[in-house]
Amino acid sequence: MKSIKLTSEEFTNWLCDFSNYIHTIGYGNPNSYVKNVQDFLMYLESISIISLRSISQTHLLFYRQYLINRKHHLKQTPLADSSIRHHLISIKLFLDFLLDSRAITRLPGHLPSVNFATKTPREVLSIKEIHYLFRIAKDIRDKIILCCAYGCGLRRNEIFLLNRTDLHLTQSYLSVTLGKGNKSRLVPIANAILPYFKKYLRTPPLNESNQALLQSRKGVRLSYGQIYVRFMNLLKRANLPEIKQKHLTLHCLRHTIAVHLMDQGAGIEFVKDFLGHQSIDTTQLYAIHRKRRKQIERAFRC
Repeated sequence: MKSIKLTSEEFTNWLCDFSNYIHTIGYGNPNSYVKNVQDFLMYLESISIISLRSISQTHLLFYRQYLINRKHHLKQTPLADSSIRHHLISIKLFLDFLLDSRAITRLPGHLPSVNFATKTPREVLSIKEIHYLFRIAKDIRDKIILCCAYGCGLRRNEIFLLNRTDLHLTQSYLSVTLGKGNKSRLVPIANAILPYFKKYLRTPPLNESNQALLQSRKGVRLSYGQIYVRFMNLLKRANLPEIKQKHLTLHCLRHTIAVHLMDQGAGIEFVKDFLGHQSIDTTQLYAIHRKRRKQIERAFRC
């Protein structure tokens, strides 16, 4: 774990213990939970709270308001509702961990909720737009990110954790060993993207002792954030008006392949297994999106 900029030894030690715990249980991107808790502890230090047992309901309420007013460190815009929710979930996990570990004798109070706005539906790209992104991706690593997120429908954390040994190209599949909820699955690789993976693996990694599929120029595994930045930089180079008008994230590629599969007649059970959904209810959302989009297209043809 990286050095923590905390002055309280108690905070530092328990944050390290929480980091070990959260990595062990396999929650999504463990580092994001640790970073959120670190931000919370640094906030407490800024208001002269340096003991876990001094945390009160008032501090939780004030911190919620602090998150609502806080600006994103890069975009200088308010934090997204999902980001605030993730911060609060991280703190709840941390407080529950402290209680179970007997670092505190009781919870400081109920973690305050936030009235979130209606969730905006994820954008879907067309086949033309997907082909365009592949065409402007000059770095082979960017093409591999597109292959994983769109071609294989992987989550960003699943892409981050992929190793070269997870690719089984002669059998045309890759293995996800640590998916959401610590689940594993085998994902078929379509013939259209297989050549990109083969070309990539023919090039020896910069650091042969590191099995990470995506490596930086220094030979270390591309971080969770670096994968996101590479995709956003690719979007910035896109001159297609249809793409510029959309609010896209890397996860939109996963959403897009689900819709495209259903457009081609894939059954909902297949899409569920392909994406690694635990519940078919989640996959059903893609079917609803597809149905609504078809209705809109028919309306415009009238």
